Amino acid sequence: MTAPNREQFQNNAFSALDGGITDVATTADVDDGSVFPSVGNFRILIDDEIILVTARSSDTLTIVRGQEGTTNVAHSDDAKVTHVLTQGALQRILKDNLPFADVSSRPILNSLTDANEAVIDSSDFAWINQGSATATDHNGTVLLTAPAAAGENIRLLKKAPPSTPYSIIAAFVPCVTIAGGTGQPSFGICFRESSTGKIYSITCELVNDNTSHMSIFKYPNATSTPTSVVKRHDWLTPLFPLWLKIRDDATNLKFFISPNGFDWIEAQSEGRTAFMIGSGPDEIGFYLNLNGQNVLPNMVELVHWSEE
Repeated sequence: MTAPNREQFQNNAFSALDGGITDVATTADVDDGSVFPSVGNFRILIDDEIILVTARSSDTLTIVRGQEGTTNVAHSDDAKVTHVLTQGALQRILKDNLPFADVSSRPILNSLTDANEAVIDSSDFAWINQGSATATDHNGTVLLTAPAAAGENIRLLKKAPPSTPYSIIAAFVPCVTIAGGTGQPSFGICFRESSTGKIYSITCELVNDNTSHMSIFKYPNATSTPTSVVKRHDWLTPLFPLWLKIRDDATNLKFFISPNGFDWIEAQSEGRTAFMIGSGPDEIGFYLNLNGQNVLPNMVELVHWSEE
C-alpha cells in the first residue's frame, strides 16, 4: 500500500472553478492551478465543503470529497477555491514529522506534561544526590548529564506524584557507555519513598559484555547497591526513543515496557508497601546511574513525560 503524500502548504493560494463540478466529481479544473502546491496532499474549501487534493496537473486537481465532516455537494462555475489549514491537515503534518505521533492516542515526543496537562521542565523536579550532574532544558526535553564517576550514584530528579491511581509514561534517548573501566550504567524511572529514601525503579541497563538489560531494582537509597534485583532480562532494546511506564493503582506498583508508548508489556507487579515501609511511594522521578568506573560522562535525554 502506498503511503499518503505529506501535507503541503502554500500562502495566499486561491482561485476559482473553471467549470462546475458534480457532488461526485473526482477532478476539478481551476482558473489558475499554479497558485496551489505542485503536488498533494493539501486541503481546499469550496463553498462549505472541505476537499482533499491528492495531486495537481497544471490547472486540474485530483480530489477526494466531503472531508472532515463536511458534505460533498455540486459547485458552480467560478465558485471560489481556497487552500485552507484544517484540523485534518494539522493532524496529518504531526504524523508526517513526529515518529510514533498519533494525536488520537499515542504519546507525543518533545512533550513533558503533568497530570493537569500543564507543560513542565526541569525546574518542576528536585535533585536527589545531584553531585555535579546537570539537567538542561531543550525545548520540550530535559538532558540529564552525569560526569565521570566511580561507584553507585543515582542522579535522580524527583517530584510529587498525582493522586492514586496514576501512571507515568516516559521516553528516553540515551548516550550511555562503559569507557575506561567497568560498570553497569543505567537510566530509567522510579517510585521513591521520601521518609526512607528507598527507590523502586525500572531501567535500561548496559552491562559489561555490552548487552542491554531490562532491569527492575530496589535500592535502599541513591548511593547504595540494590537490596534486590527483582528482574534482569536480556533486552533487544527497540529503536530509540525507549518507552517505560510505572503505575501505582493504590494497591500495587507496576512496571511496563513498550516499543511505541502505546502498547505495553507488564514486567512486574508487587504490593505498594511490600518494599516501602510507610504508606507507599510519595515521589516519582527519572535518573541516570553510572554505577562503576567510567572515564566519560553519560547522558540521557527525557523526550516524553506524562502523568495520567
